[in-house]
Amino acid sequence: MKVSKTLVGCIAALAVFVGVSIANGASWTTVAPIHVIFGTDGTDPQPIRTDTQGRQVVVSSTGTNVFVAGVPGTLTDRSSTITAGGVAQSAASSNTSRMYLMCQNIDTVNTEDLWLNPGGTAAANTAGSFRLPSGASVVFEGTFIPTSAISVIAATTGHKYTCKEG
Repeated sequence: MKVSKTLVGCIAALAVFVGVSIANGASWTTVAPIHVIFGTDGTDPQPIRTDTQGRQVVVSSTGTNVFVAGVPGTLTDRSSTITAGGVAQSAASSNTSRMYLMCQNIDTVNTEDLWLNPGGTAAANTAGSFRLPSGASVVFEGTFIPTSAISVIAATTGHKYTCKEG
């Protein structure tokens, strides 16, 4: 069996060539793609498997599953309005199971900025807070999703926003 790889530090499809010689002198070769993930140095390729819930995973060196593709699930709606203008409030509690987070400034009447801080108290024009102008959104997915509480603030009471987590 010959395995060829050309990509490092990413998911790759390997071309696996299997040659078989048969006693009467005949032979055949087949090619089958196997999807694996490599470390940044190109060593220790790990096959991508499907777990019991249909998710694509790689088993880490500690024996836990590392997700490499989208994870099916249900979104929990954390959408609301600002209860007191100019005062930070919780949009979502800390959640160590969070695998997706999206928040959007949806207010079309109060077209001011919404400020969001994952892991701290949101404050307008302050380092650590994300500015979401009217219509803008922020999405956390893939390899890093904050599991800490999410804080939001806007200037006007009743300012609408949408947040969904999964």
